[in-house]
Amino acid sequence: MARWLSGCIVCMLFTGFALFAQEGDQAKKMLAAGSVVPGPFETYNLTGFAKGRPHCLVCRFQQRPVVMAFTKEPTEGKDAPFLALVKEMEAAVNELQDHDLAAFVVVQSPDLRLFVGPDDGKKENDSARDAKVTDDFLQRMQKYTEPFKNSVLSAYSANDPPGYHLDKNAECTLVFYSRLKVIDVQTFPEGKLSDAEVKSFFEKVKKTLTANEKK
Repeated sequence: MARWLSGCIVCMLFTGFALFAQEGDQAKKMLAAGSVVPGPFETYNLTGFAKGRPHCLVCRFQQRPVVMAFTKEPTEGKDAPFLALVKEMEAAVNELQDHDLAAFVVVQSPDLRLFVGPDDGKKENDSARDAKVTDDFLQRMQKYTEPFKNSVLSAYSANDPPGYHLDKNAECTLVFYSRLKVIDVQTFPEGKLSDAEVKSFFEKVKKTLTANEKK
C-alpha cells in the first residue's frame, strides 16, 4: 500500500513538473540524453502487474533505471527484430536484478485510439466500432506476450504520449533513463533495427549500471 501511495505522489509531482517543463518550443527537445523523461502516461498493459488494464509504467517504476521501448506493431513474418529486442530486454533485466533495472515495451497502434492515448477528435458514437478493433488488436498481440517474464508488454495509441515527439518514421525508439533522467536515446528507421544494434544498446545499459562496481 505504501509503495502504491508513493508511486501516486511521485506521479502527481512529476506530472506538474513535466507540464511546466514542456511549455513552448522546449517540449520538442525533451526526449534527449540529459533531459528529464517528458512525463507520465498510461498504457494498456498486456502483461505484468497491471495486465488487462491501463496503468502508468513510468509512475510504477519511479526512480529505478528503466529501458522504455516504443515500437510499431509487429507483423507475422516480419517480427524477427521485435522478438530479438524482447530477448535482449528480458536477458538484461534478469542479469541486472541487483541494479533494479526495469523495462517495458510500448506498441503503438491506431487500433487503440479511443482506448488509451490523447483524444483524436472522433465522436463518442464510434466507440463500439473501435472497441471491436481493439479486441482484434489484443488478439493479434496475444502471441507476443509469452516471452515477457521480467519486462512488460504494453500498448498505446498511434499518437505519441504528450511531450515525447517520437520520430514518425522510426520502427523503434529505445530510451534508457534513471531517476527520471534520460541517459540514452536511440532511434531506428524502418528495417534498421538489427540484432547487433540492440545488443550494443543493452551493453551500454549494462556498462552504465555496473560502472561503479568494485573490480
